[in-house]
Amino acid sequence: MTTEIRVPIATSIRRAPTATRSPIVVGTILGIAAACVGLVLPYLPRTLNPALLFSVLALSLAVLSKPRGALLRTRVATLDIGFIAFVVLSIIIEFANSSFLSIGFSWSSVVTHLTALFAYGAVRLSVQRIEDIFTILRGVVIVAVPVAVIGALQLVAGRTYNSLLVGVTDSAGLERRLELGWPLRATSTIGHWTALSGYLTMTIAAACALMLWRARNSEPYRWISLAITIMFVAQLATVTFAPIAVSVIIVVATAVQMHLKVSHIIVGAITAGTGYILFNAQLTHRLDQQLNAPANQSNSILPESVQYRIGIWERETIPAILDKPVMGWGVNVYNRISTGNAPSQIFWPSPESEWMRTAIAQGIPLAIIQLALLVFAWKLMKHANAKLPGAEYRPLVIAGLGIIFVSTFHSHFSSGSVSLLYWIAAAAAATVSFADPVASESPRKNKG
Repeated sequence: MTTEIRVPIATSIRRAPTATRSPIVVGTILGIAAACVGLVLPYLPRTLNPALLFSVLALSLAVLSKPRGALLRTRVATLDIGFIAFVVLSIIIEFANSSFLSIGFSWSSVVTHLTALFAYGAVRLSVQRIEDIFTILRGVVIVAVPVAVIGALQLVAGRTYNSLLVGVTDSAGLERRLELGWPLRATSTIGHWTALSGYLTMTIAAACALMLWRARNSEPYRWISLAITIMFVAQLATVTFAPIAVSVIIVVATAVQMHLKVSHIIVGAITAGTGYILFNAQLTHRLDQQLNAPANQSNSILPESVQYRIGIWERETIPAILDKPVMGWGVNVYNRISTGNAPSQIFWPSPESEWMRTAIAQGIPLAIIQLALLVFAWKLMKHANAKLPGAEYRPLVIAGLGIIFVSTFHSHFSSGSVSLLYWIAAAAAATVSFADPVASESPRKNKG
């Protein structure tokens, strides 16, 4: 009689003999990829985003770091197939639209999809041990700190600083605000305040997950607390309230999970207060906009921005979608307004929703597939959190759900940074899903 011995993930992965230094390098490269989606580099066409080059580099390193024969033994997850199928289907639909509607093929959408897909593959191949997940997150967090600093300085450093940033990033919204004298909002190297707010939501969650892991293993985490503080201040500088609210939930949930002392909570409150004081003019202006709706909308209890979006959907987006519900109008539909190759209903240059954007560009079926795939990936994150020894993935679970919900009103997954970070988290979760459950262990004493 033979007895099968099932080793918990916490033991089996830690003892893997194939550990290399590649996870920290891959994580840092992917962190750079997510951070530079808005950069415009000389001698590179705008369609060739530098983030793609870094994702290819990360994937190449992950492949080369695998032991001989190990690549062929990599188990294929359902999410792997689903993600690849979604990207291929999206490219096919865009090719069909460019042919049937006599419009230009959108290479930028292909680049965004491939950047996220290559990043996903790099993480799937790099995670050999449970520590590798958090080592990759460490690389992402390290890069996120200077991105946050650049963004936070935008609201206090003046016009010259922001003009320099416009010169090296694709930041049409920031450029327009400078021209019109409107209150500024942080864009950093990402290119837009909405995209930056989504990026910071994911990186704050990554930092919180890393802090939980290090605290459980009695490793110092003060530098991570400082990183979270800097990123949260930058989040306030985006003046984008929904992602700010999600970030607050992530930080509070992490504090509760870690049983932080009252002194730590007071420091966090002081930090939030300091950020509000620094960006008081911008936050107050935006809050007034949200609470004081125009006369024709004053009978609604919804914030002004939500009311405005609903109006755009009713007047423009939904009628245009219903004209071509299966294949849509092509990814670049909003670049073709008033040219005769776009639906006559749309005038506002954005659908103000991720799901509406996909539906109007590539049809309702693909929008449903996209949402289903993202929800499936989120469920894998939730499953991975249950398998980890101290539920260290919970911040990313909260962030993933928050970003999916907020994307009803923002186009977060169309911004390369959010999509890339979401699929990094999903790739690690897919790898954990192959392992056995972890026996519950008592966390060791934390060291701040």
